[in-house]
Amino acid sequence: MNKWAKITLFTACACFGIYLAMSFVAGVFYGLGSAKLKRGDAKGALENFDQAIKLNKGTYYFYYSRGMGRVTIGDTNGAISDFSRAIKLKPDYTEAYYQRARLKNRMGDQKSSLTDLNEIIRLNPRSTNAYFFRAYLMSASGNRTNAVADYTRVLELDPTMVTAYVNRGSIKKSSGDLEGAIQDFDKAIQLDQSSAKAYALRGTIKLSKEDDKGALIDLNAAVVLGPDVKSTWMNRGIVKGHLKDYAGAIDDYSEAIKLDPKYSIAYRNRASMEYGTREYKAAEADL
Repeated sequence: MNKWAKITLFTACACFGIYLAMSFVAGVFYGLGSAKLKRGDAKGALENFDQAIKLNKGTYYFYYSRGMGRVTIGDTNGAISDFSRAIKLKPDYTEAYYQRARLKNRMGDQKSSLTDLNEIIRLNPRSTNAYFFRAYLMSASGNRTNAVADYTRVLELDPTMVTAYVNRGSIKKSSGDLEGAIQDFDKAIQLDQSSAKAYALRGTIKLSKEDDKGALIDLNAAVVLGPDVKSTWMNRGIVKGHLKDYAGAIDDYSEAIKLDPKYSIAYRNRASMEYGTREYKAAEADL
């Protein structure tokens, strides 16, 4: 080996050694940052992630972790930039797409959010999170058919996801498919007897079908499980009025008003019950 070949080899070895050393130190900073982020020290974590990236700009998860740190401190634009950089370095990194989709939706850019979710599903057709989030966006935009299809896909992948049954049932209820909605709420309650929303929604369907006794049972459960929902108290008040429990109805409308002092329909309904019990002054005050 001649002199210049030896010099070239030595230089290459030295450069490689420097690269390994820098990568090692970058990894140390990354580890410190990850630990700080878990402890809730987002500012300290970001400083460490910055140091790691300065030493190694080609590691996708450094950017992803810094993005999560930026989410923690409310730096949405910075976080999106980091998730985008992570995706550029690793185009199949579905978690970065998902986090970016969440932030874009939060900023009101549902179209770009859907684009990211579609890409996740293309890369991983079994991503329940992506289907669930896309279903939510479809429902919010009024696309009930596709929302139901996505929730159905979620339940094919995970038949135990209670929220998917509740959300799909809610859409079916709004679309007039009351029997399909009840089936979904039945399944949700079978899986989780603490689902206040499932009881409340099923109770409103029973109310609409004039099954007042069945509605009362469901709404009783919903009130116990979720006492901070004004519409549940309202609907139970309506049921009690149908069953001629006027005093109980007044109490329920009063609870709804406590939760929302501007709940005008609750005042009107309470006044109606107060007239029925001859509490005329109270009724006039509510009107």
